[in-house]
Amino acid sequence: MPPEAVAPPVAGGPPPASRPDDDPVDGPTATPDAAVRTRVPWRLVVSAGMVGALTGAALTIAVQAADRAAAEVQLEALRTSATAYLTALADGEADLATSMVPVLGDRSALDALRTAERLHDFEVRWVTVADDTALIGVHYEVGSMDEERVLDAERVDGSWRLMTSLAEPSSLHFDAGGPRMSIGGVQLSGYGPVQLYPGRYTIDAGETALFRYGGGRMDVDGDPATPAELYASAEPTEDFRRAVLAVADRSIEACKQQPDCPFAADAVLTRDGPSITAMDLRRRAIDVAVQIGAAHGLRDEWHELHVRALIDGAGELASWECAPIGAPDAAMQPCAP
Repeated sequence: MPPEAVAPPVAGGPPPASRPDDDPVDGPTATPDAAVRTRVPWRLVVSAGMVGALTGAALTIAVQAADRAAAEVQLEALRTSATAYLTALADGEADLATSMVPVLGDRSALDALRTAERLHDFEVRWVTVADDTALIGVHYEVGSMDEERVLDAERVDGSWRLMTSLAEPSSLHFDAGGPRMSIGGVQLSGYGPVQLYPGRYTIDAGETALFRYGGGRMDVDGDPATPAELYASAEPTEDFRRAVLAVADRSIEACKQQPDCPFAADAVLTRDGPSITAMDLRRRAIDVAVQIGAAHGLRDEWHELHVRALIDGAGELASWECAPIGAPDAAMQPCAP
């Protein structure tokens, strides 16, 4: 039999019923307003993370490099300042050094630096910075002395400023009634310490008909913990020395005639000196001491004779006064003729 014919659908009639398996597998859901989810490939996610990490690392490296560059600028500024300061001192430029780092105390003798044997072989050895303060380690030599110092620095108004001066309080002791002492032509008062920069200083020398003075040396290392001191003295000239010893000989002979003389009749006498013990040039007086040794048997005795030379307006010897031998604190009397 021929196959059964299937009648065509009637126009306007209902469409043929659909079967469940006729729906497309990936087709839209039945709800028309449902959100459509887009799937991002995992490789894109990983790539984006790597780009972010690399960008962050690059920024960190750039910041670190900028910090290092800024730190180097600071260190170099501090090295430059310290080197300029040491150079000024090595060149004898006291005014320039003082303008870099103020000096407290008596600054009247700072200019004596120009005639001193100044510091040399200097260098900046290390620098450390903490916020707005810094420490600078420096080395220099004064004569044959090696010195290590640490200079403080502070940041003021955005610039670094040295705060530690190498000027040192130094004392030159001399008789206030004697000649004025000076260093490099700079007069010293003798009433208190004066500030001096590192160096080896020589006291200006002078001479009169009766005494010589000056010529001593004082080493200043720039460390206030080791203040420099010098006791300046005057020495009799050869002519003055002979004149004093002649007075001493006459005093010894006069002493032997006295019952209270400290020398035994057969004692062997020696003399040592004279040495200037005090000067008062305003009163025109120079005090001198002579040591007299008396050897008697196995015993030696030493006695002191004090002599005062009185000088005239021209600086020449006018007369002598003596204290009794062995009694330096006794009142002065005219010496034995």
